[in-house]
Amino acid sequence: MVVIVAVGVKFAVPMVNDWAAEKAKQECQPIVTSYEKARAKAERLDIPLIRGDVPTAADAEYTESDVKHAYAAKRAEAGRAAKIATAHKDCFASDVVSRAQDIEALPDVALAVSMPSATTCADGWLSPSIGRQGACSHHGGVRYGRAYAELILGDGAPDPELIFYLMPAA
Repeated sequence: MVVIVAVGVKFAVPMVNDWAAEKAKQECQPIVTSYEKARAKAERLDIPLIRGDVPTAADAEYTESDVKHAYAAKRAEAGRAAKIATAHKDCFASDVVSRAQDIEALPDVALAVSMPSATTCADGWLSPSIGRQGACSHHGGVRYGRAYAELILGDGAPDPELIFYLMPAA
């Protein structure tokens, strides 16, 4: 009789562990789904003039305020996803939780934005022909400015690049 009980216990433990793992997975599924929706929404938000393709003439219409508002919107959405992951750490891999904590450390708003600088001729001449061959041929060649804006988040703030590499999929 003792042998039968011992054999029964030996086989019952894995079944209990499988059941517990399945139950935890079922409990985490709606949480992971909420996280994925918030993360995907944040991924779709763009911040103009910060990254991406080569700036176009249309990009000149963006202001510092536009960039700050876009950052705040992206940070808010990323923050929603991060809050879900940090509140339910048992449902997520450690890399997801770690990135979520990094996102939560980002400030909600940028202090300032350093807007792109203009491309000029080497001697300072602002040629109306920049972008065409020979535009600065008599002015020492082209001096390229900074094509993208830079977010200024404040002393001690995490690297603003975090906002572009949001959290991994769960």
